[in-house]
Amino acid sequence: AVASAGSAMREAPSGLPANPVERPALSSQTRVIPMLIEGGARSPVARPDAIWRLNGLSPKEHNDHGHHVPTFELKRGETVRIDLNNQTAWFHPMHFHGVVFQDIAGSATEGPLRDTVLLRPGEKRSIALRGDEPGRWMIHCHVLEHQSNGLMGMFEVT
Repeated sequence: AVASAGSAMREAPSGLPANPVERPALSSQTRVIPMLIEGGARSPVARPDAIWRLNGLSPKEHNDHGHHVPTFELKRGETVRIDLNNQTAWFHPMHFHGVVFQDIAGSATEGPLRDTVLLRPGEKRSIALRGDEPGRWMIHCHVLEHQSNGLMGMFEVT
């Protein structure tokens, strides 16, 4: 027996429940954290031990007697604005572990929650990030050659 077109129809799927993750909330008191990305093979900041720099330092320089020093710190539940500044000639998909964030324009948050943002060469971009889970979390470029050659750091949620 052949099914009729009407019997092959299914009910429309039900909607998803609301996302329980609290979105970052910006205010005039929100702390701004600059995040400068520099480097590349012919860059004056490139050195044999690290071609890339995050806020002027390579991961080897982001330490204090063998203990990594966070690129920035925030309190649990705190929202910060991170001003990313890609001063290189390369694309960098920057990934933040342990958090989600939103792209921002002016003082308003917009767009979906994400954990990675693609920075084009020379691009400046701001994100709103809320620290929900305590711990030390890695920041890195998802181009693994960039990560392994210096383009990574960490932040701490206390």
